Parts: sequence; structure tokens; C-alpha cells
Amino acid sequence: MKQFLLALLFLISTLSFGQKSEYRTFKMIIVSPDSVTITEELNVYVDSIESAYVKGYYKSIKQMEDFLNWDDNSEEVKKTKKKIEENLEIARQSEQEILRFKYFETIPS
Repeated sequence: MKQFLLALLFLISTLSFGQKSEYRTFKMIIVSPDSVTITEELNVYVDSIESAYVKGYYKSIKQMEDFLNWDDNSEEVKKTKKKIEENLEIARQSEQEILRFKYFETIPS
């Protein structure tokens, strides 16, 4: 009986004094900046960032070519070589885009 009265008292107090929830919808707009200003002190790193990006591109091309020249005739390697050939063709077609890369493209938007 004591437990029943305690549970009843808890239920009544919760229902009468508990927090009432109200859901209000809202809209949020996220605005992307149109321009970015970089301090002059970072301009010394522009060439190294751009050259590292281009070097990374040529390094990945070289790695794909090396894998294609690897002699192994297992079924898994043949499947992987086919995928790498497709990726290599796509990578070679995008060379001009890689060469036009500018340092500010690394800034997250």
C-alpha cells in the first residue's frame, strides 16, 4: 500500500509540476561566403601547396602505372587491374584541371 501511494504521489506531482513540452518548428539558412581573405603571411606557402598537389597527382598516376605493370595473373589482380585502368584513364583526362589548381581551393566551404 505504501508503494502504491508513493507511486501515485510521484505520478500526480510529475503530471502537475513536470515540464510541458512545446515543439516549435523553425527554419535555418546556412550562407556560404562568396570570397575568402587570406593574410599576406600565408602567401609564401602558395607555391608549395600548389606544387604538392600536382606532385601528388603525378605520384598517383605513377603508382597506378606500376601496379598495371606488376606481373600476377590471379583473378583478383585482374579485376583490380581493370578498375585501375579505368581510374587511370579518368585521371589522365583530368590533367589540365589538376594543373589549373589554385591554393584557395583547399579552403573548406
